[in-house]
Amino acid sequence: MTVGKGARAASVALVVVVLGAWEVVVRAGWISFETIPTPSATVRAWSHIAANGQLAGPVLHTLQFFMISFLLAAVAGIVLGMMIGLNKRCYSYLHASLEFLRFVPPPAIIPLVLLVSGFTDRSEILIAAFASLWPVLLNTAKGVSVIDPQLRDAGHALCLSRTQLLVKLVMPAALPLIVVGLRLALSLCLIIVITTEIVAIRQGIGFALVSASSALQPATVYAYLVTVGVLGTVVNVAFRLLERRVLLRGWSTS
Repeated sequence: MTVGKGARAASVALVVVVLGAWEVVVRAGWISFETIPTPSATVRAWSHIAANGQLAGPVLHTLQFFMISFLLAAVAGIVLGMMIGLNKRCYSYLHASLEFLRFVPPPAIIPLVLLVSGFTDRSEILIAAFASLWPVLLNTAKGVSVIDPQLRDAGHALCLSRTQLLVKLVMPAALPLIVVGLRLALSLCLIIVITTEIVAIRQGIGFALVSASSALQPATVYAYLVTVGVLGTVVNVAFRLLERRVLLRGWSTS
């Protein structure tokens, strides 16, 4: 759905009004500063941590491990989903088990992974990749399994090899569902990376949030929260551009 310029202007105006009301309410003393800082204090705190180097390190750590985890989940999910979806008997046998594993809350596996791998960077990657795997795997398997049989018959009639059939017919037909799975995994992966940093890993934005909270620095906490929101928005916009310019156009052309 296309958003008009008027709607965008209205949304921006709403944000400005909310921030202005927030500033006035806190400055008037209706809400204690110890609980909620003003937007201006949050901006000053953000400028401070950015200037003294307390922002770049956590952001780079979180972004690096988010990208590694997401790529692992994307590759494994697409490959396994293709293998399962192309075999209808395998898909029917494994569907219930995959659905069960998908609904295991990712934070619940944090103690298990830490027990096996310890408090290491590898644990952060394993937890986030495990959580992000299921949307990609299940959507890929579903997209491949529901392809019109006539499409495959047409490929065989054209004497396409198995690889050509997979690349030129199966993948483009399943691509919409695969992209949906990747989009779901994208946001989930960032959430789990930050959650793992809050709970177990002493690095990244999650750990910075906990440290600022323990030090009773609410403005700094909000500054890191704003950073998380900006990071998530940038990642989402980048993925949508990739989806529009590379994935969809490239596969539709093939």
